[in-house]
Amino acid sequence: MDSEQEGLALVREIVGTFPRETKVAVERREPEEPYYDPVELHGIIPDDVKKQFDMREAAAGFTSSSRITAPPPCVVLPSCMAGR
Repeated sequence: MDSEQEGLALVREIVGTFPRETKVAVERREPEEPYYDPVELHGIIPDDVKKQFDMREAAAGFTSSSRITAPPPCVVLPSCMAGR
């Protein structure tokens, strides 16, 4: 190799011959309107960061309600409980 550019070109050529993994097919859908008007988020999330609020309700503000699924309860892993 006479230069760094030639070396990089050779490496790119060699790497270009490596087999590539096939990508997973993804089903795409048209976006849906959110469950709530996004302007209403200001009324869902409190100004005081120490106040609790329902995250599911906030998530419904910027997602379609038909796509929200509840997470499984923390019955197996005590480390996911608050304060531990």
